[in-house]
Amino acid sequence: MNERNTEIEELRQTGSENTTTIARLTKLNAALKEKFRLYVRDSTATVQAMHEDMEQAVLSASAKSGELREVGRRVLEEVEAMDTVSEMVTVASSSSAANPRVQHLKQSRRNRRQYDSGIGVDEDSLLEE
Repeated sequence: MNERNTEIEELRQTGSENTTTIARLTKLNAALKEKFRLYVRDSTATVQAMHEDMEQAVLSASAKSGELREVGRRVLEEVEAMDTVSEMVTVASSSSAANPRVQHLKQSRRNRRQYDSGIGVDEDSLLEE
């Protein structure tokens, strides 16, 4: 009978240890479930915020690209409307004709005597002169 009592006591002790283990695992499982629930909530909010930011960026880019296209179209029309060669000739001739300093410089260049620097001339040819 003593053996039976010992066996019953061992089974009770094992049962008690199992109950403690089960309670600890249940508590751990509940903590993990709560942690995962918070993670899902936070990640869902983050993804939603990123999605809204992306939509705002698309709208902003669309508006800016429309503005840039319009400015580019107007500038292109202005450039195509120009008669570039005649405008350049008109501007160049009017600016030099109207400025007396330019006329004076042109005349003074014609009257000056130009001297050769002698660069590239051999020493022998200098001695012959």
